[in-house]
Amino acid sequence: MYKLFFVTLIAATAAGVLALQWTKRPVGIVGNEADARKVLDEAIKAHGGEVALGKIVGMRIEAKGRGHLGELQARVSVEQYTQGPDKIRTIAFNEDAHFVQVEVINDKIGWWKNADLPIETLERGRLEVFREYEFTNWAITLTPLKGNGFRLIPHGEMSVNGRPAVGILALHDKHNPLELYFDKETHLLVEYQRRVIDPETGKEIQDVQSFSDYRNVQGTMQPFKVQSFTDGEKTFDIVVSDVKLYDQPFDEKVFAKP
Repeated sequence: MYKLFFVTLIAATAAGVLALQWTKRPVGIVGNEADARKVLDEAIKAHGGEVALGKIVGMRIEAKGRGHLGELQARVSVEQYTQGPDKIRTIAFNEDAHFVQVEVINDKIGWWKNADLPIETLERGRLEVFREYEFTNWAITLTPLKGNGFRLIPHGEMSVNGRPAVGILALHDKHNPLELYFDKETHLLVEYQRRVIDPETGKEIQDVQSFSDYRNVQGTMQPFKVQSFTDGEKTFDIVVSDVKLYDQPFDEKVFAKP
């Protein structure tokens, strides 16, 4: 079950507020990993089961978003391709359906083109920002959390959209801690939280994304509405119009230089 990394790029395109970098922090939380893995297993089942989710290699998404920056708002539509933890291609258009930008991440290299400007190779800082976001997008497909170096810890309960949710903390030696919260009744992923560094200010901030309006897509449950908050302030809303899942890799041209 691929989640929606494209929401980050919509926000960056629309409002320019999510160029974030990860910061590594020690975590002193202890707990029973077996309990956390039970929560994960229930979530995987609710999202379509390990067999169905494990078949997904890539995803194509169409969506519309609205970015918020104080009183300013900007609308954008997006077509996006994602594959694994390190490949993504996003094409963004403004509200008049005019091309705005294309951004491609292909493992350790990436490119960016804005309107009619020349293509730019992403410098290391910006590249790492989006590589980490794609890694997170891949991690919250849930099945990767069963292996690939992840350790899971129970993370208590909280209310999300007025409903009780149970949390787990996903730890990885090469990536920042990721808090995941699942609806206590449906077991669907309803929110994730993480701490990141804003490179513009050097300050640590909280990034929160919530998921709702789940629908069945090719035997898996996918969210069709996403909201993002930075330090408690809403940064964007996303409404998905179409989702298609693939069990084979995309043509290499999809992630080639624009």
